[in-house]
Amino acid sequence: MKEIKMVVCDIDDTLITEDCPFPPQVADAVKELQKAGILFTFASGRQPQMINPYLKELCLDMPVVACNGALVYHKKRILFHRPIPVKPLIPLIEKAAQSDMTILYCLQQKEYTLRETDYVRQRIKEAGSYHPVRPLSPTELETAQLDKLVVMDKAGNIPKLQPLIKPLKHDYSFTRYGDIGLEIVSGEVNKAFGIQIIAKQMGICLNQVMAIGDNENDNLMLRIAGLGIAVGNALPQTKECADYVCVLSGPDGVVEAIERFCLRRNRNAAVDINEYSV
Repeated sequence: MKEIKMVVCDIDDTLITEDCPFPPQVADAVKELQKAGILFTFASGRQPQMINPYLKELCLDMPVVACNGALVYHKKRILFHRPIPVKPLIPLIEKAAQSDMTILYCLQQKEYTLRETDYVRQRIKEAGSYHPVRPLSPTELETAQLDKLVVMDKAGNIPKLQPLIKPLKHDYSFTRYGDIGLEIVSGEVNKAFGIQIIAKQMGICLNQVMAIGDNENDNLMLRIAGLGIAVGNALPQTKECADYVCVLSGPDGVVEAIERFCLRRNRNAAVDINEYSV
């Protein structure tokens, strides 16, 4: 029987789908967790600027894993930071630019667009704004250290970058989002590494952590947590890493897991994970 003391949740396609507002059912569930004395936080590929509004929404005072583990922070305090040198990525960046792919990068916890593309113009037209366009200077290309770099292409051309990825796999970690997205961080970090830092900071054993996710960058996090949860819309390989696969998708799946493995136990109806394991 597992006693969960902290829930760590991915954001994109787990907690938030598309550009939807924060789901009220999750906010209600987190309030119930807090009443039960169970902590809640995020482990995300996002940078702090895009996570902090959700911390505020939930009134959370917790350390957070950002940039897929390259950054762990608590308010303005940096608990861990492992940036990547941009110079070895120049051939990949140039190839992506030649194919009109959108390149985002995170520098000093702020996200920028390397150049304006059709996708950037579309986003500005739809939403009224987007990440600021900020080219990297020749000096920065040689010396800059980035929190992460993201390549996006709605036309599905990400596989064209594969030959340039292979030589870099020793030093960099690559997360593919199908054929439309590629996220790059240090090869020394991941979300699992990040939640270990937070668990130690909070005095909690990993066996008392429930991790929830949907994508390959969540796989190791689900494996090392005491209880790994895949929402219903998770990738097949992510579901294979989970102790439990939710019937429901996205935020409804998050609530399903919280209710089943955290709140129901608190109501004196403890749940045996073996009853539900995949």
